[in-house]
Amino acid sequence: MKNDTKNKLLIASAIVSLASIMSFKTMGGEKEIIIVRTVESENSMFSSSVIVTDAKKTIKIVELDAMRPKNMESNLIKITAVLNECRQQGYKLIEANSGAGAFNVGNYIFEKE
Repeated sequence: MKNDTKNKLLIASAIVSLASIMSFKTMGGEKEIIIVRTVESENSMFSSSVIVTDAKKTIKIVELDAMRPKNMESNLIKITAVLNECRQQGYKLIEANSGAGAFNVGNYIFEKE
């Protein structure tokens, strides 16, 4: 049952991300975007991390601690630092979505200003 829920969550997250990416076209072509995905797991089977990627490669991976009450503050600080770094590099947040179950997945889509 847990695996079925995880699979559904991952599929739904991928569909939402893909739909968001495909909708950002301009008259001059595609806008440059990056996606920041956070994954926080409460067990050791899946690592918790923040992944930053563009259409071609993974730009950055930041490891997070397991999703536990004692780690909430340190994980939030790490996630916020990555999001602020994207803003400082000239990206604007245009979409955010998340889902929760045995683990939390958050997607933050940024567009180059």
